[in-house]
Amino acid sequence: MCPLQLDIVERLINRFCTKGELVLDPFGGLGTVAYCAVQMGRRGYSIELNEQYWKDSVSYCRAAEMKVTMPTLFDMEPTEKHAE
Repeated sequence: MCPLQLDIVERLINRFCTKGELVLDPFGGLGTVAYCAVQMGRRGYSIELNEQYWKDSVSYCRAAEMKVTMPTLFDMEPTEKHAE
């Protein structure tokens, strides 16, 4: 097993695509590239032949998506209208 380093993937994603774009990894493995893409506001897509690796990568990407879309306390703060 040779895990792909997250910092390397993040630097490449940041350099070669912008937010909202699709990042494709044709050799998905455990979904490191797709996971990082989702974390960074991109759409991640990976292809993997090993069923167990694919299932694991799906769970990792779902967790990343939940983390990214979960509102914070600051998102729920009411906006104040300024008196004129």
